Amino acid sequence: MDHAFVTAFNTSQSIRVIVVDGDPRPEGGVQIQRRLLDSEPWHVASYDQNEGWCRLQRGAKPAAPETFTSEEIIFAGTFSEGAQSEATVKTRERSVKLRNLAREHFAQKSSDKRLHCAACDWVPPLGLDLSGPIVEIHHGVGINQYPKDGRALIFEEAIQHLTPLCPNCHRILHAKKGGGMFTLVEISAQA
Repeated sequence: MDHAFVTAFNTSQSIRVIVVDGDPRPEGGVQIQRRLLDSEPWHVASYDQNEGWCRLQRGAKPAAPETFTSEEIIFAGTFSEGAQSEATVKTRERSVKLRNLAREHFAQKSSDKRLHCAACDWVPPLGLDLSGPIVEIHHGVGINQYPKDGRALIFEEAIQHLTPLCPNCHRILHAKKGGGMFTLVEISAQA
């Protein structure tokens, strides 16, 4: 029995308990009248290996935050990160020229001549020496919908499918559960 308690404690497995009911006997002990398998699982809440005692608690063991013992960490060994690998891939490219023109276009349309997020109106703070633009240009037409050789567009046509978005709103737009995208109206309503 002790082995079962140790195993249940070390592996966080639940155990089943039979509850007994009965009357005490004059000579000691109990005259058992009923036995019932408890419908609730039990768990070994604590176990003292030195003394061999354990404390059982009714209900499933609460999930503990994931922690690792030093032995588990040593057993896991080492991890390799940052190794270089080589891959041959085919990619489709967006037009850098179109993206830059779209940024200028949307900035010129704003009252302060700065590029704002179309969903939440966020604008990068002034006075920072940024490495590049923060507000991104979202393309409403997926690049995979174009022919293999790409598609030639005039600016007036292309700009109708472009929207300036801050990185957060842009990420949310593409994070619709089950695929697809949220609409600008859906994102703006939550901003």
